[in-house]
Amino acid sequence: MAIDSQQPVSADTPDSTDAAAEFTTVELADGPAGARTKRFEGRFVVQGREFGKREVEVTKVYQGRSGKFVVQRQRFDWAEMASRANFQGNWKNWLSMLGGGGFGVDLEAEPTWGDYEVEVVDTLDDLRGLLSAKLHRRVVAVVEQPRIEYLDI
Repeated sequence: MAIDSQQPVSADTPDSTDAAAEFTTVELADGPAGARTKRFEGRFVVQGREFGKREVEVTKVYQGRSGKFVVQRQRFDWAEMASRANFQGNWKNWLSMLGGGGFGVDLEAEPTWGDYEVEVVDTLDDLRGLLSAKLHRRVVAVVEQPRIEYLDI
């Protein structure tokens, strides 16, 4: 399975030392076709995408105010995408269904279909069993080190 890892760059400034400023209200889709919503106070940590022969899986990791981790997985089959696509006259439509990719398509857009699963774990060690090794290393790097290190040079 191919992995496409993405990590946003925080817009921290030297004056924004208050870690609580990073936390916002997060709403995540959960269940078949995202029929339910889970809400909590937290911050986005990392995101990874895995593209396989049969499905695409988008994994997002958040950290709550209590320090617990929230993992949201979104899975959708390539067959499902093909049945919902409108390829008539525009072969580029598939890009918007994957959530970007250029050609004037919104790169931040996420597909709004597929099945979602939200899990909460207490520690980084518990998180290891839910994530790929590469994605787990990135979570540890973000959580255990400051996002921006100011050099006094």
